[in-house]
Amino acid sequence: MANSYFGTSVGLPRNHDQVFPDCCVSCLAHEAEKRARIRASTDSWLPSPIEWFRGPLVEAKLCKSCSNQLFAVGLLKIIALFGPLLAYVWFGVPLLNQHVPSHLAFWARFGGLLLVCSPFAIAEMLLAKPYDLQIGKDLAEHRFASRHMALKFLVENKNAEYLSLNDEPIFQNRLEAANNPKMDLLLKELGFHELHKNLVSLASIMAQNVLGQELEGDPGFT
Repeated sequence: MANSYFGTSVGLPRNHDQVFPDCCVSCLAHEAEKRARIRASTDSWLPSPIEWFRGPLVEAKLCKSCSNQLFAVGLLKIIALFGPLLAYVWFGVPLLNQHVPSHLAFWARFGGLLLVCSPFAIAEMLLAKPYDLQIGKDLAEHRFASRHMALKFLVENKNAEYLSLNDEPIFQNRLEAANNPKMDLLLKELGFHELHKNLVSLASIMAQNVLGQELEGDPGFT
């Protein structure tokens, strides 16, 4: 999976009933029978611990392969967080208490805590989710690892009152939506993505057929 922190974001009004394309949000496969329940984050620091448990949930479609991969990534992140943390509490802190002077004990514990949390932070950046959602006061920012998927999502929700791509407004009211040059360019880019994807799929099928025929014609093939 690509890294959604360096992906593409689509901004919609918070009260807009978002529509997802009928495909996997990660690899864009049409056989997306699985659903991932993703909890939205908030742009406010104060209620973030509460929102982590009580924030709104969004269901995104995933194919079986990407669903299994997302589960494995989530499990790896839990191990990367709690494994070093438990080892630090049980073994690291008593060791620091024995060998570090009292006036440096707080900073030693704090530095050790940052150190043991670094594997989780690295995993969070390198193994980010293919889709994420951040809720603001008036807007909802949908983040996608795939720009192709972000454009498909944008087109599905072009009836919104406000629409932005990577924080750049496409239109800010319905009057600007009609004959919008920015939207026309994005539609052309999406068409190019779709054409490229179809050509790659066609080339892959042709290569498989050619290889299959060569193997069948090989006398040593059993």
